[in-house]
Amino acid sequence: MNHFYKVRGNCYFCSKETMLMTTTTSNTGAAKLYFLISLVAIIAFLMFKPEWFWVVLPFLLTSFVKAKNWI
Repeated sequence: MNHFYKVRGNCYFCSKETMLMTTTTSNTGAAKLYFLISLVAIIAFLMFKPEWFWVVLPFLLTSFVKAKNWI
């Protein structure tokens, strides 16, 4: 059913909105692999160069969020 909406004095013809379901495929396997690699790297940095472990943090956290499919 079509609807008429009155917006600021002008009449606009608006059709009934339908919601389209779309599926997007994401590659979480690669993100999980990047997460594990960066986890090993951050553990190595904590063991050998603890003052530089924060350099790996963006890679670790970003790959974790992508692996959980939150982005």
